[in-house]
Amino acid sequence: EPIKLVEYSVTTIKNGIDGIVTTYVVICRENSNYESTSTLSQENVHPTFSGTAAGTDVVVSSVEAYIAALNKLLGSKE
Repeated sequence: EPIKLVEYSVTTIKNGIDGIVTTYVVICRENSNYESTSTLSQENVHPTFSGTAAGTDVVVSSVEAYIAALNKLLGSKE
């Protein structure tokens, strides 16, 4: 059964030299609005988001959050 993305957000808070990026993901099975799950991930990144490394960190954080939610929805214990 296909999985759909219900909600997705990325926020950044500057914290001294680094920034804290929080990725929030909610997913559910396509035919069910009731069986859904969410996950939150936080990562420290360099605040200069024009830099390649910072952009990559945000993408990695987002992908990891989505995979974590997918595993949770599919019943993985990890």
